[in-house]
Amino acid sequence: MNIHIGVGLDDMKFGMSEENIVDIYGKPDKIYLTEDENTRYVYNELLLELSFEKENNNLLGWIEVHNPNALLKGQQLIHLTKEKVLSFLSTFINEEPEIDDYGSFLSITYNDIWLELQFSFDRLRNINFGDIFDK
Repeated sequence: MNIHIGVGLDDMKFGMSEENIVDIYGKPDKIYLTEDENTRYVYNELLLELSFEKENNNLLGWIEVHNPNALLKGQQLIHLTKEKVLSFLSTFINEEPEIDDYGSFLSITYNDIWLELQFSFDRLRNINFGDIFDK
């Protein structure tokens, strides 16, 4: 499972429809609507959550990866310490991240490339990334 920031995940590409995703990955284990009326697909075995955004014609616009086998530039990051993850990212991301402390978890966001990392107990729990449709 390879993460391609701004592009997608393996055969899953930003801008795909719900039907495209179901054709490739099968029916999700759970489907729900967010407060913003975005449709969310949850794939338990893949440890993925996908968001199809209403304001962008219900196309895939956000991927949340909880799978520890996921690779970013060939590196497994989930479960690594914040220091190790940020050190690795600094080798190819030239942006100062925004850091938000929510008490139970820390969110580190690179707004220019639409990448969010969530840490609990100083360990990376999930990698969230998206497409900026109006770029």
